[in-house]
Amino acid sequence: MISRTRETAGRLRGLGTQTLAAEDEDLALVVLADMPGAALVVADDRIDAPVACQMPPGVDSSQPLSAFLGGLAATLEYRDDPDRATDQRLR
Repeated sequence: MISRTRETAGRLRGLGTQTLAAEDEDLALVVLADMPGAALVVADDRIDAPVACQMPPGVDSSQPLSAFLGGLAATLEYRDDPDRATDQRLR
């Protein structure tokens, strides 16, 4: 487990975006805990898989991220002039 954590950490450090296998999610969370501001986005399927799930209204994506994007749409309120999204839970 320790060597696998180090391998995952090596793949994540210094990278803006990294694709990991589903079985590496728990290890990625351990590594990201030491990286302030880091976020883990879990896809519905392989990132190169066709989009099979329906996206939230007004959202278009070529990657299978409907659960993640649906969660954002459910918690963020879109406002315009100027364009922005606000999370009412944080107010």
